[in-house]
Amino acid sequence: MEPEPGFEIKLRRMRHGIRQIELAQRLGIAPSTLSLIENGWKPVTDERAQEIASTIDGLASAKAGGQRRVRTA
Repeated sequence: MEPEPGFEIKLRRMRHGIRQIELAQRLGIAPSTLSLIENGWKPVTDERAQEIASTIDGLASAKAGGQRRVRTA
């Protein structure tokens, strides 16, 4: 049995340390709507799930870029 798209979205978001409100704002949706998607109460199309996954990846890349520390001698 394949995991629900919403559950996969939640795992991906949490794995990257992205807050639900941060992702919802970036997607232009209410945090409550994202919660419904993540918990399987609101269906999501494959296209929308891919869009959300891409947004998560973009936020994760931005966070990683902002957290780099350069050591100087």
